[in-house]
Amino acid sequence: MGLKQIRLYGDNPVYSFSVELDAVIYIFKISYNSWVKKSFLQISDVDNNVLISSIPLSMGVDLLAQYQYMENIPKGNLFLYNKNDFSDIQRPSYPAVLLYNEAI
Repeated sequence: MGLKQIRLYGDNPVYSFSVELDAVIYIFKISYNSWVKKSFLQISDVDNNVLISSIPLSMGVDLLAQYQYMENIPKGNLFLYNKNDFSDIQRPSYPAVLLYNEAI
């Protein structure tokens, strides 16, 4: 079991990147909703099939916990960490990382 850091970056309100979790490649899409002033995560498979959408990026919660019953999603724990210790992340350009704790 290992811990993986996934750096979040970008000044664009929407951006995507690929990440390997538990030996599977996923596409993460971060998008900022200006109406609610919050960023959200979408997880897709390598063929761009959306697996989970509209996960609010909030600190202090396992972002994947409520989806563990689903097939084809990462089975570990995913947390948002921000060194400035904000309770929630608004804009997508910030010094934050997602921490993924691999499944056993």
